[in-house]
Order: sequence, then structure tokens, then C-alpha cells
Amino acid sequence: MLLKPRTTPRELLFLRTLSPRMMFTEEQMEDYINLEKGYEGELKFDALMDNQKREHLLIRDLFLTCNKSDFQLDNLLFTPERIYQLEVKNFEGEHYIETEAWYTSTGKQIKNPLLQLKRSENLLNQLLYKMKANMKVDSYLIFINQEFTLYSASQSLPVILPSQINRFLKKLFKDDNTQNFIYPRQKGIANQLIKLHKTETPYMQIPEYNYRKLKKGLVCSHCMGWMEVSIQGRVKCSHCSKEEFYLSAIERSVEEFKLLFPNEPLTVNRIFNWSGGCISRKTVQRYLTDRYKKNGKGRSIFYEKN
Repeated sequence: MLLKPRTTPRELLFLRTLSPRMMFTEEQMEDYINLEKGYEGELKFDALMDNQKREHLLIRDLFLTCNKSDFQLDNLLFTPERIYQLEVKNFEGEHYIETEAWYTSTGKQIKNPLLQLKRSENLLNQLLYKMKANMKVDSYLIFINQEFTLYSASQSLPVILPSQINRFLKKLFKDDNTQNFIYPRQKGIANQLIKLHKTETPYMQIPEYNYRKLKKGLVCSHCMGWMEVSIQGRVKCSHCSKEEFYLSAIERSVEEFKLLFPNEPLTVNRIFNWSGGCISRKTVQRYLTDRYKKNGKGRSIFYEKN
């Protein structure tokens, strides 16, 4: 049973929206690419978990605080016996370990992901203790990318390599003596953790931006190219030739504007200009009138959710 689904990270939504409209620094672009790869890996693992037939409780993407320390959890799997913290990494290429330090094949040192795993486990255990939830937590670092290789790793490390994932999942459910039901106690603990989930994270790193300097236009949802006016109520991507109906293109444009400028009033002129004039003011007005509540009069008209 999936108690909390995964949502696209808010930081990633910002970067996806900004990347075609402004120039990122090399560091900002690297952060963006890493976020995309990380999220892609999480979705791949989600698909594997969704195929499991045995009964279990699953929470995805939790952001919690304990003793004034924030921590994030990719997956929490509840079975009758214990809780599994499953952290997913989408690393690729060759890596090796030397005295607990992690390196790429080129010799570049990277953060030891096991330290993050252990920190999250410790904070989760402290939080469960406060909740009087006496359950054992086992943590594993799962590498989902088939192009990942890790050398010099001790077999005692809680690391699951790509070739081991399917066997690990089968063994996990079998060894834990998972029944065809989950006790109410486990579900109660899981629901308590969900209530403690924080929707805002202080770790977001969003480039500074302002409306005037951002490039205006309709961005293709397929290749992030630029859409141009087509015929018969559609717009067409100038790069990949994908076509889209006006209404769905306006909807995406409105959601982008609301994400980047949540305190700015929603008006016909703003969405018309934000869309780069690809869609007529009349069509934008019709969309906003149909989907939103109209307020004000004359030039002061703006729209908000019903």
C-alpha cells in the first residue's frame, strides 16, 4: 500500500522552468542535471517497487526534522518486522573506495553517500523513539543505474549494486516473513511520519531571477525548445515539431508563471506576454475566464482560483 506518493521536487520544478529562459552558470547547470538524474533514478526504483506483490506499506519522499536537524528519506518501507530506509542513487561510471573516501575513476573525491545514509538513520531512530515507536530500522544504499560500477567495496557495506537489486528485493520480502496484511500499529507509525512531513525545504538553491530578464515564450514540454504559432488551435515546436493544443499550452504557461511569481496578480496581459505572444489575448482571456474567478474592473481585472 502506497501511503505517500513521490512528487517532483520543488527545486527541480523551478530549475526546469528557468533553464530555457535564462543562462545558468556552470555550477547551476551541474546542480540541475544532478537533480534530474537523481529524480529519474527514484522513478526507476519506484517502478520496481510497484511490481512487488507482497503486502507492505511504503512512504516516498519524506522531509522531516528531529532535534533541530532536517533530513530527507527517499523511501520508507514498512513490514510487520521492521522499517527499511532505502536511499536511491543514480550514479554512473566507475567509482572506488579508499579508507571510507569515495572517488570517481578520474580520482575526483565525492561525498560519501553512506554518511548521509547513516545520518538519516540516526535521526529517524531518534524521531521514532520520541514517538514511542519501537521498530528496528535497516538502511540500504541502492544504485539504480546499470552503468554504475563500484570497486573496493566491502561486502559488509549496506550497498546494493544494480545487478543485485532484484535479488535484494526478493530476499528482503522473504526474509522479513511478510504476511498478507500489515498490522495497524505499523500503519499508525507511518501516518504519524506523514503528518510530520515538511513541504518546504531550506536546501533549495534557486538562481536569482526577475520577470524582465527572463526570456518569454512557450516552452515545448517534450524537448524544451520554443513553440511557434501553428494552425487549427495548435502551437508547434520549432525544434522537435511536436504539436500541442492552445489550451494545454496556456495551462502550462499559467502554472509556470504562478510558480515563479506567486505574489503577482494573474492577468490576461501578463500571461499573453509571458507566452511570447504566441497565443492571442482573446484566447488567453477565454481560458482564464473559464478556469479562474475574475476580480476587479477594467484594466484592474485579475484572476484567481475559484
